[in-house]
Amino acid sequence: MDKQVSEIYQKINKLNGLFSIDAYYFFVSLNQVFQYKLISILEIGVFCGKSLIGLASAFPLANKIVGVDPFFENFHNSFALKGEAEELISASGNMTPKQRLSKLHKVAKIISKIFSNTIQEKIVIHKTTQEQYLKLRKQSPEFSIIHVDGEHSYNAVKDLLDNLPSILKPGGIIIIDDILNIGFPGIAEALFRHHNYKKTLFPLVYAFNKGVFIYKSAKFFRQNILEKITEIYNSSDYNIRVLHDNSLMIYNNQFNNNKKIDTDSISIFNKFFRIIRNLFV
Repeated sequence: MDKQVSEIYQKINKLNGLFSIDAYYFFVSLNQVFQYKLISILEIGVFCGKSLIGLASAFPLANKIVGVDPFFENFHNSFALKGEAEELISASGNMTPKQRLSKLHKVAKIISKIFSNTIQEKIVIHKTTQEQYLKLRKQSPEFSIIHVDGEHSYNAVKDLLDNLPSILKPGGIIIIDDILNIGFPGIAEALFRHHNYKKTLFPLVYAFNKGVFIYKSAKFFRQNILEKITEIYNSSDYNIRVLHDNSLMIYNNQFNNNKKIDTDSISIFNKFFRIIRNLFV
């Protein structure tokens, strides 16, 4: 992993929240593959801003980074599932929305100095729900990247996918968090059962708790992207598996070295992956 990636992540890691260095490196790798310039990025579910700043620094040439989050004062009154609210309170460091936003902008200024640009000025926060944002925004495709990490429910994910033609540009990607998290089955169900799945929305890669899907792209272009991703991750630090539809699964081999995940655990995960996709496809 590039030394600069590690150094930048240390700055991002000043923020509370759930966003690993592997996930950040994954974002950086996607920028290397797609070589996006002057694009707009949308994140649904900002929380503490960790992945939002991760996106902003992984795609430093983006001209606009939009974050949408209702910033509930009390997670118990939010869309959090039963038992999830306490986890969110803990992950946020028990900070108020105002404190989280203030810290987000401070870290954005630090990151801006690294890239000698004005990342903090490109960030636009909408303190509203996904539903209200989709209703009020202009109806024309604007974004090249959408990161979905908001309400982890079937209805919320389906609603966003239904609205893709009005928000995501052809050839753009949507990154869905917790896509294979057994605790949030509605996310996978909404995607794999969606009428546009594998028609205009195609799977590329599953990695580090996220799934990446490309919108309205030619088959040869998708294959070229997969080859580039494979080249980046073709090292002893990572394991790459090609799935039956040619999409990729990537995980960090350090898990094995640290005995956090053994071979049997990976086998069980792969079985779960096949089961959950077969249920909804």
